[in-house]
Formats: sequence, C-alpha cells, structure tokens
Amino acid sequence: MDFEFNRHEICHDEFYRKESYDFFSSFEVGYYSLSTEICVDGIMQYIHKYKESFYCIMTYIILKTCNNIENFCYRKVDNKIYLYHNIAASCTILKQNKNIEFTNHIYYKEDLGAFTKHFHNKKIEAINGKTYSDLRESYDLIYITAMPWFRLKSMNNVRVRLEDDTIPRFSWGKYFQRSNKTYVDISIEISHAFIDGYHIHLLISEIEKLIEKLKNI
Repeated sequence: MDFEFNRHEICHDEFYRKESYDFFSSFEVGYYSLSTEICVDGIMQYIHKYKESFYCIMTYIILKTCNNIENFCYRKVDNKIYLYHNIAASCTILKQNKNIEFTNHIYYKEDLGAFTKHFHNKKIEAINGKTYSDLRESYDLIYITAMPWFRLKSMNNVRVRLEDDTIPRFSWGKYFQRSNKTYVDISIEISHAFIDGYHIHLLISEIEKLIEKLKNI
C-alpha cells in the first residue's frame, strides 16, 4: 500500500488535541504504558471450534479496534501530524532457530477468514526469512508481540527515536484461569500526544465486545 495515499496531514493549528499534542511532544519520552486483564473466553471458544491460533485472532481483534478508534491512527512524522486510514500490524514471530523475526505489514481485513489467511502467509514469510522488509520508515502500524510461556504483567519496548515514536505497541503473555473464565494480561504502550486514558477505555471496551461476539460465530 502506498503510504502517501493511506494518510492525510492534519493542520497543527486546527488539530483538536493541539494543546495536549504540544505539551506531551515536548517530553523526551512522550509515551506511557499500562496493563490490564481481558477475558478471552470468546477467543478460546472460536479457536477450539475452528482450529485457529490465539495469536492470529487476538491480532485481528486489536487491529480492528485500533482502526475503529481515530486516536490510534494518528502518527507524528517529521514533526507533522498524520491520520492514517488503514493501520496494519507487524507481529514478532519465533523462527525455527528460536530467534525472532518481524512480519511485514499485516493489513486489516474485515472478513475474519480472509484475515487469517493473510496473517498466516505473513507468518510463514517471516519464519522462512523475508526477502525484503516493508517496515522501514513505516508509521501505518501497530506492533504486536506475545510471550505465551509466562504471565506478562507489563512490558517496555525498545525505541530508536524516543521523542518521535508514536506507534502503539501491544503485548500479552500466558492466558490463565480464574473463576472458570480465561484471561490474559495485556500490556499497552501509547503516545500521550494522541492517546489519553479515555481512549484506552474505548479500546478495552471495544476489544471485550468483539471477543464476546466471537461466541456467536
């Protein structure tokens, strides 16, 4: 996807978050992280029924939610504000030699079946060793990783340019049982220039609704 057609610039002086954007952009580290628990019974039922991977379905849910909430589609690029129209995901994949690789763009597709095929194609490409990367200088992304071997209460991610990095990051660990329900701890890192606690509330609420709907598919 040509990123120039996947975004439009927002006039700084007309940006509705101008005051917050200017304030938090002045910090050397303008992002913050938090974690919470999410019930994933709907995902567990779906993957049991359709023999799908948890990683794939969770990525679909998060990617769909981010595309539906405008604040997760803003990015700071070269001191300009852009709103992206189609956010993709780059996921960490464990290769056969136990090193990690990052997938190329996994674009959101409304049809879950089409998305799962797309996801697994990108996963296989990463496992086999990408012949090229479409991630360089790309901002139309969210980053996703999973550590299914242990509970993950929180996580901080590495960055190259702290003040300019406004790409959201999502991670989760091993799911666990409590009161006959299945949960995961999900860690989220976001830029305060674009996202406040209220937008996190919208994100979590929408994720929970989408997971619940999977029970009826």
